[in-house]
Amino acid sequence: MTRREPLCKCQSNGGKQRDEGIQRGDGEQQRCLCAAGVTSRHVRADVEAAGFSKSIVTGVELAVSANVSQDVTLDVGKLTETVEVTANVVAVTTADAQVSAAVTMTDIDNLPQLARTPISLTYFQPGVAISQNGSNAGADYSYSHINGMRQGSNNNTLDGIDVNDAVAPRLGLSMTANNTDSVEEFRVITEGGKAEYGRNAGGQVELITRSGTNSYHGALFEYIRNTDLNANDFFSNKSGVAKPMFIQNMFGGSFGGPIKHNKLFIFGNEQSRRTHQQISRNRTVPTELAKQGIFQWTTGGVTQQFNVLNADPRHKGIDPPSRR
Repeated sequence: MTRREPLCKCQSNGGKQRDEGIQRGDGEQQRCLCAAGVTSRHVRADVEAAGFSKSIVTGVELAVSANVSQDVTLDVGKLTETVEVTANVVAVTTADAQVSAAVTMTDIDNLPQLARTPISLTYFQPGVAISQNGSNAGADYSYSHINGMRQGSNNNTLDGIDVNDAVAPRLGLSMTANNTDSVEEFRVITEGGKAEYGRNAGGQVELITRSGTNSYHGALFEYIRNTDLNANDFFSNKSGVAKPMFIQNMFGGSFGGPIKHNKLFIFGNEQSRRTHQQISRNRTVPTELAKQGIFQWTTGGVTQQFNVLNADPRHKGIDPPSRR
């Protein structure tokens, strides 16, 4: 790969970030390699050469870990002439056989996520079979399958760094804290992962953190769950048990901006949670009559009883003293 007189230039973030593309030639055809800018996933490519009209391609969308090819034709003409072309809306990946889906910033900002964990959106990708951890208590979907692979045969990375559970690399579980305001986008590869991923044969989840831009931006948030706003549990309502206390405050903020315009940026994010919770347990226990061996039920509005002690010919009862 050699550097020559610039043949193409790549722009992102509405032209605010501009870099020269790396060109590579193989005779008559020239290739220009562009990378998505840190502030935008949309790239504009300006292609020019002596003796040809300048060509501008807009609307090229580059998601995380995506290789997008866009053919550009230069017409013979003056360099002062410009031909503007809009990129294909639907790009077909021809560089590899991977089957994947990208979860964009728009999805992360608009789709609901319990506890503000965007990685949980992986459960809703094609090829994912949602399953629990074998227990009916709770809903831990991190043991879900991808395309029939084993539970725990998945790989999660954050900015290329391993964030898997050391015991079982589960789907949608990151051991490094992240939240809705810190993740920009991520890609879920469900089939045909390349050798560069390795580790596991299941799904590959690649998360990318957000970054600063050429403008200063910040946000503060607080989400409140309060006992007065919560509904009581169905079984607690049925048994007349009062609503338990549950007060949760989830708060934090983020801030980003430029250190050096178009070159160096800064971004920070913090999220905290404070929870005060009471838990009520409903258990079925024998009534005072049942402890005496008398079982009572109602049929057709008529109360009936069965006395175990009287029905026992030896009259030992439900808990004979000899067994105490």
